Amino acid sequence: YFKTMKTKVYIAGAYQHPDQCINTNKAILVADKIAEAGMYQFVPHLYHFWHTMIPHEYQFWMDLDEVWLRQCDVFFRIDGDSKGADKEEEIAKSLGMPIYKDLDKLIYEKKEY
Repeated sequence: YFKTMKTKVYIAGAYQHPDQCINTNKAILVADKIAEAGMYQFVPHLYHFWHTMIPHEYQFWMDLDEVWLRQCDVFFRIDGDSKGADKEEEIAKSLGMPIYKDLDKLIYEKKEY
């Protein structure tokens, strides 16, 4: 049973470059720290496993990401170049979501949205 009052954090960052597995691992490590801080997290990098079994076009994943992004309260950006994460950050800005790029700051300022 999940209480809906916990902050939901969308985690964005590079997926393709330099390496899909390294980037997915990095996102999972960030997500775990967010979970330990008592927040929920959405990790689009986990689609990596789905994509290895049943590949889809880039836009399929971006559309799916946007649906879930709109359900979150906070946007967290992992450092690194990514056109997809840039697009997601623009959507988060347009929604007025708080945007964090420093994990310690996100955890320290943890709020209920």
